[in-house]
Amino acid sequence: MEQRKKNECHPEWRELPHHITEMIADRLSFPDILRFASVCETWRWVAAEISRRRRLCSYQFQPLVMFDYNFEKGICGFFNFQESRVYWINIPEAPAKRCLGCSQAWLVLLDPCVALSFLLNPFTKTRIYLPNFEDAHFLNFEKVILFPNPIDHISMEINKHCLVVALDTYMQLFFCRLGDKSWRSMPLNPHGKTPFLGSLVFYRGQLYSLSEKGKLWVRNLTVEGLSGNASKCRVAFPVNVFDDDVDDSIECYLVESQGNLLLVIRFINKEPRRTLSFLIFMLLESNDSNDPNGSYVWERQMNLDDDQTLFVSRYCSKSVSLSSREYVGLQGNSIYFTDDVYYQFEKREYPEMGIYHIDDGRVERCLPLDLYPFENLSIWITPSI
Repeated sequence: MEQRKKNECHPEWRELPHHITEMIADRLSFPDILRFASVCETWRWVAAEISRRRRLCSYQFQPLVMFDYNFEKGICGFFNFQESRVYWINIPEAPAKRCLGCSQAWLVLLDPCVALSFLLNPFTKTRIYLPNFEDAHFLNFEKVILFPNPIDHISMEINKHCLVVALDTYMQLFFCRLGDKSWRSMPLNPHGKTPFLGSLVFYRGQLYSLSEKGKLWVRNLTVEGLSGNASKCRVAFPVNVFDDDVDDSIECYLVESQGNLLLVIRFINKEPRRTLSFLIFMLLESNDSNDPNGSYVWERQMNLDDDQTLFVSRYCSKSVSLSSREYVGLQGNSIYFTDDVYYQFEKREYPEMGIYHIDDGRVERCLPLDLYPFENLSIWITPSI
């Protein structure tokens, strides 16, 4: 009798049937499933299995924004829109002084003093080291992306076919596969240095990027890495914003969304710096039958689907399909954006992070004001364990 009462007071949660624990875990938001995984080894396995299944079916956890981080001290700050709440996560101290961005739920970290670079999952604490750099090119990196995920969905081992691609200020590509001893490089533009304008994205087996004046460059992607010469898409930039007399500045993002390639243009007032509006365009093949080489057009998209949301930033842009049950707290037909400018030596007048409502053009601030100011660029991350 006493043993029965003891068991009732201290139930053996790990002895619950797997199908019950999986049903529970599959209904949890990411902060809760992270707590769930800390209960015991069995539940940690269940949480990892749920995360693996979500990656396989492209139903991932709701993106968080990493708004503050210090890897030398071992701390990261995340804001969760679903709960409108800030989380601080301790991570192992790492010899990293700079974050080059986020891709596939992994942070790309760098210690410029020793040219050391590695991938870090801040939630599992897993690190994957990358080849060291032989020169200072990494100081000019504008964008780093991974394809596919560094962890194989089936074996849960390191994916040796994962390609890491970095682009510097002048459209010079650097790439390696996990396990390589060194980086390889090639120009994205074979005709010389071209200033980098916008985003970098893998789309339908090719690498797309924007250069100055809105030129769209494409390079083939293979299992071994990048191949062939880059080609320039025959597509005109959809708006005239490159005149010196224009009062507004722009930032551009390439985002894959529901099988399409989108160009998102952000209009920003120069002084004081303030996001004004966004325009969205979809890349489509031209119907011009007189063009033997084929060409493309950017077609204006007045709205997203009601269950579609875009997340854009300098270091990570993505698209998410929503449902009221799965992504409580996120708003459809909207663009979530972060501030893409360092403020280490400037005084910011107000938060430059928020939500742009496409239907009425309204800009809504989203982070709690008491979190400002902070010096780091904010980064979107879709968490995974």
